[in-house]
Amino acid sequence: MLDSAPEDRLRYEGWRVVGACGLGAFCATIPLTTFAVFLQPLSDHFSYSREAVSSAFGTLTLLAAVSAPWLGGMLDRFGVRRVVVTCLAVSGGGVASLSLLTPSLVHMWIVFGVLG
Repeated sequence: MLDSAPEDRLRYEGWRVVGACGLGAFCATIPLTTFAVFLQPLSDHFSYSREAVSSAFGTLTLLAAVSAPWLGGMLDRFGVRRVVVTCLAVSGGGVASLSLLTPSLVHMWIVFGVLG
């Protein structure tokens, strides 16, 4: 039998899971919470209006809301591991493609839509 620490002790194995989930939730919300910081630099660099840059954020949030039920069905059908690994790869590619943004507003909407 495994010798495990009681749940009220810091050595309890479950606290690793709690820490990993907390760190994951923190990192997943960074694009949502820091967008306002990058609003002015994006609009200055690409000569967009603030409204146009904000519409990219709107695209991100709307596509996240629309895709959530669909992804829930995929999780039930294919299992968590396949769906999460695929989503992480797509999300990582979306974040990496931010470095390749062009002055096209449609390109920015597509990238932020993928991030959503």
